[in-house]
Amino acid sequence: MDKTSDAFEMTVVDVRDLPPVFQPSAQEGAPSPDRALRELRADLPASLSLLLEDGVDGLTPREEQAFLERLQSDPNLGLHDASRSREEWRALLTDWLKEEANRYMAAAAQLAQG
Repeated sequence: MDKTSDAFEMTVVDVRDLPPVFQPSAQEGAPSPDRALRELRADLPASLSLLLEDGVDGLTPREEQAFLERLQSDPNLGLHDASRSREEWRALLTDWLKEEANRYMAAAAQLAQG
């Protein structure tokens, strides 16, 4: 800093370039997609978890994570009900996905009109 003026110099650095004391711990960062997926599936009933594994085949880990987070954020689904069979879960998820798809299609139609 120049003592004769009110200006100061600032340098932008990458976090990796900071001394270790200033670097964030590994726990502070976002979990890896694999870890996040394991955490999202951890308390789901086995019949639902197996069905979801089949249903999300082909999604990227981030897409799968977003899907599971959206699914778990819906309080009407009761995702922790272990008494449902695989077929009951299939029917419930199919209805939920149809409702979600209808909402997105309605939003797309509104955008197309505007």
